[in-house]
Amino acid sequence: MTGETHTFSRGLIAGALALALLGGLAADGASAAKKTKIVSKTSTLSENEPPRLTVLCPKSNPAFKFPYGGGSFSTSPYEPDGGGVYPHSYERLGVQGGYHVTPVNYDPSPATPTARQITLQVICGPEPGKLNPPHLTAQVDPGQVKTHDIRCTGKRKLIGGGFQRTTFVGPVRGAPPSGVFATESRPVAVNVWRVSGEAFGKFGGELTGFGYCRKKGGMSTVRATTTINPGEFGTATTPPCPGRKTMVFSGWTTSPLGSIFYAGGPFNNNDTTTGGGYNRSLAQAFLTVEGYCLPVRPIL
Repeated sequence: MTGETHTFSRGLIAGALALALLGGLAADGASAAKKTKIVSKTSTLSENEPPRLTVLCPKSNPAFKFPYGGGSFSTSPYEPDGGGVYPHSYERLGVQGGYHVTPVNYDPSPATPTARQITLQVICGPEPGKLNPPHLTAQVDPGQVKTHDIRCTGKRKLIGGGFQRTTFVGPVRGAPPSGVFATESRPVAVNVWRVSGEAFGKFGGELTGFGYCRKKGGMSTVRATTTINPGEFGTATTPPCPGRKTMVFSGWTTSPLGSIFYAGGPFNNNDTTTGGGYNRSLAQAFLTVEGYCLPVRPIL
C-alpha cells in the first residue's frame, strides 16, 4: 500500500477555486480569503482486508490545525457485482488532528480483489470551540438492523458526526461476503445524529455512531438525492453552502435502508460535497447526500 499527501485551500475567491481545480493544488500563502484547507492523501489497496488509514491537518499553522469532517473516495470504477472501495468508518481524530477512514476493497466474486486507489480527505481550519463526542455501540447480527440516535448533552448542538466498527468484506478464508455496513449517518435534529446499520452473510459485528457537539452549533444543511437502478452505481452532489457559511462535515441516508452500499465521496473546491453508492437490491433505490455548513472565521 502506497500513499501521498496533498493540500488545497477553500475560500471566497472564485478565481482561487478555479486555479485549485485546474492545478490540483493551491499555494499555502496567507490570505484573508482562506477559511479552511482540504488535506488529501491517496493510497492503493490491493487486498480484501481493510487497513486503517489517516490523514492529518498541518500542526504548524493555527489557522488550519483543527480537523473538522472528512471523507474518502475511490478513483477506480465500481463493478456490476458491487466490487469497489467502501468506508468502514468516518471518524475525526481530535488528539492527532486529522481524520480516520478504514476502507475495504470489497470484491464479492474473485478470491483476489482488483487493486484500487482511495483518496482520504480532512477539512482543516481554526479552532471552533470545545467539542463533546457522545457515542453509542451495539452488536448487529446477520439479518438484524440497528439504529443509534446519538443526542448532544445539555444545550449543545451538532456540527457533525460519524460512525465506525463496521465489518463487511468480500470472501475471506472460504467465508462468503458478510458483515455489518452503515446505511445512514446524518442529523435528524439540531442535537441528534443518527447512524443505522445492517448485517448480512455469515457474521455480524459492532456498529458505533457518534455526534460532534458544541455549545454554539447553528449548522445549516444542503442536500441532493439521486435514483440508482439495481446493480448500478450512482452519485449526487449538493449545492454550495449558503451565505458566508463553509462546508465542514457531510452525511447521507439511503432509501430503503439497506439497499445501498455507501462509497463515500469528495469535498469539492466549490464548497459542495459528492457522495456515491452501489444499489445492491432488486429495485430502484435512493441516495441522499448532505453537507453541513458553519460560519468559519479565518485566523488572519
